[in-house]
Amino acid sequence: LPNFKLIFHHTKKIMIIWNDKDSEFYVKNYGNHFSVQLFSQLISFKSNNFILDVGCGGGQLINNILKDNKLIKNIYGIDPSSKMIELSNKNKTNANVSFIKGYAEKIEFKDNFFDIVLILNSIFHWENIEKGFEEIARVMKKNSIIYIGEERLRHGFLHGDNELKHFKNFKNFLNKKGFKDVIKKNYFFENEGFYFFSGKK
Repeated sequence: LPNFKLIFHHTKKIMIIWNDKDSEFYVKNYGNHFSVQLFSQLISFKSNNFILDVGCGGGQLINNILKDNKLIKNIYGIDPSSKMIELSNKNKTNANVSFIKGYAEKIEFKDNFFDIVLILNSIFHWENIEKGFEEIARVMKKNSIIYIGEERLRHGFLHGDNELKHFKNFKNFLNKKGFKDVIKKNYFFENEGFYFFSGKK
């Protein structure tokens, strides 16, 4: 298994950027994880929407979305790992995709730019979750939609610590960051669980 270490402290933690070996391992072994397939089916968008995938990894989610939605013209993926971006660009299936090295806490796009923001299995890799969601809210248009997918741990917990450990607290956290109409759904596949959240700015 990858040997990076994540250290949590409330909504902040030390962020370890995945090295080349870990990035390749993840893309090879988890690129077709059930959460990617499920998340792609649960989200909704229009072909002319501006879409951002925060923590895009090796580009698996975007490629899966484009497989059945080839008319999308404005879709972007950001990830702090240079190797992940390299793999994303190597494996991309559509010229309209832009994979860019970037951080949730400092998104290099102007205010009110995106109609849809996607976050799949990446929140608890961020250095500062509060700052990340503030940045995401900044680049989202009014009435735009955010979709979030995260692993459901034993007893229904998330990977977060303290106030972000339980899904109810996570919903409250999203409300505090300016998102409304937040909903949560549970999904299970074999021995794995998955939380799906959606909300509006």
